[in-house]
Amino acid sequence: MKNSRILLLCALLAIGARSSDAVSFDDLLAGFSSTVESEIEAYVQPLADANALLASSGAFHSGRSKGLAGLELGVKATALPFSSGDQSGILADTELKTAGVPMLVLSKGLFKGFQVGARGMLLELSKDLGRFTLFGASLRWEMNELFHIPLLMPRIGLQGNWNSFKLGETLATSGLSFDFVVSKSLVLIEPYAGYSLGKGTTKVSYATEETTPQQVDVEVDSNIGRLALGCNLTPFPLLRINAEYSLAKYDCITVGLLFSLF
Repeated sequence: MKNSRILLLCALLAIGARSSDAVSFDDLLAGFSSTVESEIEAYVQPLADANALLASSGAFHSGRSKGLAGLELGVKATALPFSSGDQSGILADTELKTAGVPMLVLSKGLFKGFQVGARGMLLELSKDLGRFTLFGASLRWEMNELFHIPLLMPRIGLQGNWNSFKLGETLATSGLSFDFVVSKSLVLIEPYAGYSLGKGTTKVSYATEETTPQQVDVEVDSNIGRLALGCNLTPFPLLRINAEYSLAKYDCITVGLLFSLF
């Protein structure tokens, strides 16, 4: 049981999780072989909500869009404490305390206030588990392109995101979210606030523990809504340190190290 899919994921990605004592994710699901689908969905819902927030995390850290020559790349990591939300269903039946997701991030300026971004991570777990993947893409438009007062007016950005989070053939979360971001540069620091709204869908597949095992596929929807408060520190030219706290159904903490050109 200690080598189940969810435990390997938590051992790889979780921060502070006591996964060695946890109950197998597959075994927990297999017990629902004769349960109606609505009860299975309710049981998986907390995990789906947590995954939807992890998949959409770290999508922005400024309302400013870079110019055509602008490029930014770096790494971010998001931690999600289960205790910050309603720990019920499948999460209540494990010893997991916190989940985390690392990611590489890239932003490229375009023209007329537009900017594209990408986030991703790909890790080969094992022959049985397959790959863990996280991919995201975004398109931002800075509203200051229409009107801006230098030194006084904050930067205001509107952004759309597509996100995908997958573990082998067992667990997959995807979704769309939209962000409203406001930031203000103050010499070496840039505080910002953002609100995200969207929807995620988590698909869970497992085999029942019966004489003749059956494949069960469950699909659960989650609403994505978060208020993010963060700050960027620029101790050296081109180097940016990012820290963010997001208030949501499950709160998220994101930190990052970014290198920026123009």
